[in-house]
Amino acid sequence: MDIETWMLIYKEILSDFGYDEHKDRISCSYLSENICKVDLSGLLDRFRSSVITVVGNADNLQKEISCVTGTVICAGSSISRYIEMRGLPDIIVTDLDHGIDPFIESLKNGKVGVIHAHGDNLDMIREFPFSNSYHIIGTCQCLPYPNTMNFGGFTDGDRAVILADYLDSPRINIVGFDFDHPAKGSSPLKARKLKWAKRIIAMVYESRLEKYGKDNIIQGGKTFRP
Repeated sequence: MDIETWMLIYKEILSDFGYDEHKDRISCSYLSENICKVDLSGLLDRFRSSVITVVGNADNLQKEISCVTGTVICAGSSISRYIEMRGLPDIIVTDLDHGIDPFIESLKNGKVGVIHAHGDNLDMIREFPFSNSYHIIGTCQCLPYPNTMNFGGFTDGDRAVILADYLDSPRINIVGFDFDHPAKGSSPLKARKLKWAKRIIAMVYESRLEKYGKDNIIQGGKTFRP
């Protein structure tokens, strides 16, 4: 997703949820100051053009885990459950709101972490134990600061799908996604966020149709339905 397209969506999200863009910038600035400039090609080229599975944390993850194949990207809080079922993923996309210990374990084992900055997670970023030995990519939803990138995306799940598309994956499997039923214990805002996640993933799906065909995104073993 190009930055121009994303910024139009971002403005809609700010309006819908009443978020403060200035807070997003403050959080991004702090992340920018605490991570090193990374060689994206060096970190990510080994995953390019591979089948990629994006793992979410919906209640149906256990049922769909058999659909996991290829490179694995865990979205946010799914990492704890995924490690219990399958071991360490290849990439973790997170805004640090859940699963910090397994995330750090993954980083210590050479996995790639994609940390996202937004207005509500400045404290989590401040408390995170950054290390030069970790393979970390910083992302944001506002205009990027040095050492950060904006691939597009709102939730950990749709950001992970956008990353898979950025990596030219011919088929993106999504498992543990349920856009209509938030996971047990979710906040009241989760249902609204899931609607945005589905809308963004649908945009990615539509943009890939000509190049990869109707099965370019598979959800739980079936063709994704926008």
